[in-house]
Amino acid sequence: MDKRSAHRFPTAPWLDIDRVSLKGLLIVYHMFVADTCFADLISTVGYGTLEVQPTLVISELQAVDFGMIPITDGTCKMRNDGTLARQCAGLGPGTPGQLSITGRPQESVRINVSGGPSVDGVSFTPKRVGKRSQQLDRDGNLVVTIVGALTLQSVSQGGYKNLVYHVTINYQ
Repeated sequence: MDKRSAHRFPTAPWLDIDRVSLKGLLIVYHMFVADTCFADLISTVGYGTLEVQPTLVISELQAVDFGMIPITDGTCKMRNDGTLARQCAGLGPGTPGQLSITGRPQESVRINVSGGPSVDGVSFTPKRVGKRSQQLDRDGNLVVTIVGALTLQSVSQGGYKNLVYHVTINYQ
């Protein structure tokens, strides 16, 4: 028996003491055993809260109506009070549209309007009366008035033109 084998400890087949230092064993112990035993002592649980806003509901009370207008190319504008201007000046008054918005009382909402596709040579550019940001009343209601301008270009004669516009409303 040589000197080297005289100082060998009994070993498991997976552990060769000659190749592993005591310092290495302590590091392995610290990494896998010591940290595992005390890991639960430093954990915590956090909580969050939220408030879900009531859904905004929108409905059309009155459609925008320009009435009967000439088919001449150009622009016909509706003012806030429903009077018609530009090439429609002097014609009967139009009817501004009205939208009803219902939501959380006294919350501010942002209102955006945009035109839809052209129909038979008629394009509608809607305009909201009032500020983009408005506040719902104490009961959570708001009425928004819509006016705008028609652009006429090579309009096909006769019949009603059903024009579409888009309204987007968000809580602020």
